[in-house]
Amino acid sequence: MSLVDIFRRKWKHSDPRKRAEAVRDMGPADLARLVHIAREDADEGVRELAVKKITSPEALIELADDAEDGALADLAVQRAGELLVTVAVRDDQPGDALSAVERIRDTSALVDVAIRAPLEEVRSVALGRIDDDRALADVARGAKREETQCGAVERIRDPGVLRALALEGGRRVVAL
Repeated sequence: MSLVDIFRRKWKHSDPRKRAEAVRDMGPADLARLVHIAREDADEGVRELAVKKITSPEALIELADDAEDGALADLAVQRAGELLVTVAVRDDQPGDALSAVERIRDTSALVDVAIRAPLEEVRSVALGRIDDDRALADVARGAKREETQCGAVERIRDPGVLRALALEGGRRVVAL
């Protein structure tokens, strides 16, 4: 620790453990500071911790677009997806739910929405944005509604994935 550290704010401390501690103490009101730390901190662990503390999907998406570190960008996209899923699976604000689905970039988050969303339109939009056959198979396996299951199966193009779904012995509709 240098003498200057005594007068610095904790999040600017030379010791990454002290900076991490400062990030843990931050909340939603510290959004700008958290974004700055996620972009600029020298320590990867502190940057990741800052990303995990950010509660604004918009800020996370912007961070992912600007990130030079691929792992940090992936984490920001994943975190934004988690936050947007919570909005998309609500049934009290259909407009917000659709808007959230359109902003999701993470395939696993889209699968989650396609399976869990109570509104058919939201499930349909999420399903339409999934282009990975294995992810579509996950929707076919996990969805409770038959129209969602069938919609997912119809979009799968890989014969191996279709065969595996048929042989799993799961739901009859999916297997047929």
